[in-house]
Amino acid sequence: MFKNRMTMQSEFCSKDEFDLAQMVTAGCYQTGDPIFKTGYFGPAAVEAVYGHGWFSLDYACMIDGAKWMNFQLAKDFNRNMIDSQFEDGRIRLDTRDTHKAENNYLAVGCNATSSLPQIFETAYRTAIMSGDEQLIRDTYQMLFRALEWWFRNRQEPETGLITAVTEETFNANHVAPPMVYAPMDTNERVIRGCENTAKLAERLGDDKNAAYLRAKRQEIIDAVETYLWNEDKGAYYPYVVTRKEQYPGLLWHTFLGFSFTSEARKRKLTKLLLDHEHFNWDTYPITSVSKKDKLFTVTQSGFGPGYCICDAAWRGSIYMPANIYIIEALERGGRKDLAADLALKTVKIFSNYRHGEFANPITGIPEGLTMSYGWTSAGYIQVILEKLLGIDYTPETGLTVNPNLPTDCPENYRYITLKNLILPDGKCVDITIESNVVRVVEKTTDMA
Repeated sequence: MFKNRMTMQSEFCSKDEFDLAQMVTAGCYQTGDPIFKTGYFGPAAVEAVYGHGWFSLDYACMIDGAKWMNFQLAKDFNRNMIDSQFEDGRIRLDTRDTHKAENNYLAVGCNATSSLPQIFETAYRTAIMSGDEQLIRDTYQMLFRALEWWFRNRQEPETGLITAVTEETFNANHVAPPMVYAPMDTNERVIRGCENTAKLAERLGDDKNAAYLRAKRQEIIDAVETYLWNEDKGAYYPYVVTRKEQYPGLLWHTFLGFSFTSEARKRKLTKLLLDHEHFNWDTYPITSVSKKDKLFTVTQSGFGPGYCICDAAWRGSIYMPANIYIIEALERGGRKDLAADLALKTVKIFSNYRHGEFANPITGIPEGLTMSYGWTSAGYIQVILEKLLGIDYTPETGLTVNPNLPTDCPENYRYITLKNLILPDGKCVDITIESNVVRVVEKTTDMA
């Protein structure tokens, strides 16, 4: 499964650092789920604190990077999610999840919860990159059913907002039941799900459902712009439906508004993003909560199961998946310059052989349950290959490489070599980038 190993050399990422990211990612691969027909990724190596098992958010985040190590892993992810989806459309939260509330350990005021639905991005990208028409069709059906579950069980009818319980939002809501708390990240992921699934519907000739999903997308965007935006503060805040007021917490996912908001609001978000006193732009961005917010917390825990900081780590620490979400929102919002800046800053935070679950916002030192956390190592690979080198692939376009390095980065950062990249079609290539001039050489490899 991991016979091929890419090699990378640049001034911002050494060969050894890139090797370590691949090694940590591969070390999270497990087997033995009773429903899955293939292996899967747990959040960390089996011998680490979590042991055997998977979480759907972690698994999806890891596939976003691991697909460049072996694309079969991504196709297996889609098949595993298709095979394990409940009849009502809900995506399993994790290994232990069943429809029985006592087995869904995070259920709050409801029988079952899902997860922050990164699957709407990861499974869509996998399907499109695969060119496998049956996988595309099956993925479409799975994503459509998952969206319908969100609409039925989490869309509050009066506002149109998507609500979230526990780990259905990144900064977990362990208090309120469904139809109460509507955070930006969950709404944005469902918006992305509507858009991506509509594209699959169009590809498959299902124009009726494509139109339906595009209308739902706009409905949720309108709700977000109406209820989550705070004009005076120039930011998006979670909304408490039952109180008809915004929740007073300035969280990182305010920046996901770059994906769809107006230019006037993007300017306000940009000012907030670049304000070091809020989200740490000049040193270790992005803090998961504004440093000026009363919720902001700095953990001093190091590693190991005894750290027991629970929600505190979500109220200030820096997370690789959160930064990737913001980078992609900036790209979609036309701010590739800021996306490049944040991508390089993110790589530097998690360089020097640091793949903790999250990073301390003051020192940049990794923390969490293990120093070899999967979504950090796989995200490290993804940010370098996709966000800085600009690597992408579809069967229709083939390999494309469009580097997006910060305009003010040192000139020696612009010489990069990547060897043994295996594309989804099985071709192996070496890529050299020098001052944004790209050279691709195809070669043979043994992937048996």
